[in-house]
Amino acid sequence: MLLDRLDGIGALECAFEVGARAVKVKIGRKDLVKEEIALLREIRKMSPEAVVRADANGVGVSPALLSTLVEVGCVLLEDPCPLEELGREKWPLPIALDEALYADPEAAFDLIERRLVSAIVLKPALVGGVRTCLSLARRAQG
Repeated sequence: MLLDRLDGIGALECAFEVGARAVKVKIGRKDLVKEEIALLREIRKMSPEAVVRADANGVGVSPALLSTLVEVGCVLLEDPCPLEELGREKWPLPIALDEALYADPEAAFDLIERRLVSAIVLKPALVGGVRTCLSLARRAQG
């Protein structure tokens, strides 16, 4: 389930009740850090076994929010900061590239080749189809 609104707790409860096992949370809104931290903790409280992923859309993640992602066992963090900043620090979570991959493919693949990225999000509609996605996947695998 993709949760991109802070008022989505009711929908999240329903999703867990019918068997959802994973949630992807949109994060990184600088004016809502406390609320995002509370949301992540509530998700973990509601479903201790849920797989939690987060997507910052390249806007940056505060130290407190990053610490909470680690605390709740987030398994993957998409686009945690602008692409040009990604290689400047070591991240405590596996990193995935989504929009950043499409914004600057060569810079993205440089990070992939340096093993600073654990996954890429492939979107056939954005790259011209399944064959192009397969080609990108092969390139990412080295």
